[in-house]
Amino acid sequence: MHVWEVWHENKPFAAYREVRPRFVSEFGFQSFASRGVVAAWIGDLNPSSPAMESHQKNVGGNARIVTTMMREFRLPERHEDVIYLSQVQQGAGAQDRDFGVAGAEGIVLGHALLAA
Repeated sequence: MHVWEVWHENKPFAAYREVRPRFVSEFGFQSFASRGVVAAWIGDLNPSSPAMESHQKNVGGNARIVTTMMREFRLPERHEDVIYLSQVQQGAGAQDRDFGVAGAEGIVLGHALLAA
């Protein structure tokens, strides 16, 4: 089963707890690459810059990362802090992936994390 609602439907990370799959083959939330990678390969650290947008293959993906960040955290002023917080946010999403099975061991027998 693919659990894409958090990314594609802009649902909160808690939505993972509403799903009761037996096996999850793909789920996750994107983050920006590290500051060093962005600085070396793109140069412009602004998530909405044309250079950053050209590397995003999901339409509206950079905006989705920042919009979710504004819902879950206080938006940083510096672009490099937005990049870092996107990675913290991705980790928070991965951490909140219990798929509604707390206390129901044996229901989810496996999962694969999509970490773009």
